Order: sequence, then C-alpha cells, then structure tokens
Amino acid sequence: RTSAAPHAPLAVACLGGGYNSAIGRTHVAALSMDRRFQVAAGCFSLDAEENALSASRYGVDPTRVYASLEEMLSEEAERVD
Repeated sequence: RTSAAPHAPLAVACLGGGYNSAIGRTHVAALSMDRRFQVAAGCFSLDAEENALSASRYGVDPTRVYASLEEMLSEEAERVD
C-alpha cells in the first residue's frame, strides 16, 4: 500500500466536458479520486451558462473559466501543470 503524495495536487485545465455531459462528470470524478489532481480552470462549453454551471459544480473559481481554448491557454499557461 502506498501513501498519498506529499505534494500539492497537480492543477488541471479542462477543455470541454460540461457538467451536463456524461464524459465531463466522469473525467472530473476520475481526476479527483486519488487527490493528486485538481480541476483548476476550464473552458467546459461554448455556451456561457453551461460553462458557468460546470465551473460551479466542479468547484472551479469563476475567474478561471474561459470562453475559448485560446483564451484559456493564454491565461493559464503558467498556472496549470
């Protein structure tokens, strides 16, 4: 049996996988299972309401939710692992 990692979880940014999609909830659940990853940012949907809802349900700070991949990459390049 191994112990939990002694370091902070790796910060992940997600593209797609809105809360109303089965794959989105599955990926977020899988990322959080061993507490080694944290969904820190995302562009979960091109629909603004779905994007905001997804961030809220996934526990992502609203200031780290983006309307496009390009915007997310520009803002998060130095902040995610």
